[in-house]
Amino acid sequence: MSTAPVSTPQILDRLKELRADFADGNAQLAELDRRQHDLRDQVLRIEGAIRVLEELLAGAPARGAGPADARDDLDLDLDVGAGPGTA
Repeated sequence: MSTAPVSTPQILDRLKELRADFADGNAQLAELDRRQHDLRDQVLRIEGAIRVLEELLAGAPARGAGPADARDDLDLDLDVGAGPGTA
């Protein structure tokens, strides 16, 4: 079983394809990094808003459900620093 020799033009064509795939992959990684950064910022803003509202509830006079009852409804896990696949 022998393999046919590969010609220089075939090698150059394949090299060109691989370089294009490499550039596309790097561009996709850069976009994912940007999206991850944007999403992390959004989650941090939401977390800040939650804290402000919880502080307002804690200082507000009781009307209907108390602040503790309202906070119990906000069972959130905001582990912003965790990467994908972590629990």
